[in-house]
Order: sequence, then C-alpha cells, then structure tokens
Amino acid sequence: VYARAGSPLRLEVTPSEGEISRRPELSGIRITEEGGVVEKAGSRPTEPDQLLSKLQKTGGTNVKLTGTCQMDEDIFVPMSEFNNMRREAVDRLKDAVSGVYRRRNGDFN
Repeated sequence: VYARAGSPLRLEVTPSEGEISRRPELSGIRITEEGGVVEKAGSRPTEPDQLLSKLQKTGGTNVKLTGTCQMDEDIFVPMSEFNNMRREAVDRLKDAVSGVYRRRNGDFN
C-alpha cells in the first residue's frame, strides 16, 4: 500500500514468495490498483494498521493478502475506496493466476 499526500492511493499485489517458489510461472504477476488522490487528514488520520487489517479481508476467496504500508503521517484514506481497490485487486489477481493455466488456442500439448 502506497499512500502519500497529493498522490494517488496505490495498492500492489503479487503472488506470495512461497507460492512463486512452488509455482515459478506466477513470478511475473503484479497487479496495481490506483485510487483517488490522498489528502491530509482533517481530524482522524488513517493509521497503517487500519489499512493492513482491511487488506486481509478477502471474504470467501482463497486469496490471502499481507503486506506493508508506505504512507505519510496525518493523511486520510477513505475505507470504502480502499475496500473497493482491494476487491478489484483480488479479482484481477485470481484472473491473472488462472490465466497462466488456461489452455491457449491451438495449444494441445
């Protein structure tokens, strides 16, 4: 998670190192979601722990997200926007992983 005042909120997800060691064909997958411009907090700033906690909420999927936050102090991140970005990133990650294993047209080997 990258959250800098005056810059777009950014979330990057990749398969875990453990998953890549088991399935090296996943090593090139990187999903980036970008949101609105991060603003200074008015009264209650967003804490890194809040974002990391929300990051882990992936519902009934088999995806587990963990990570780090690189963020300025005293900023506000709308949780609804962050949740939407996380959901979209999880969907795109699942599509990318399954796409690695889809049979290509004419590929019958």
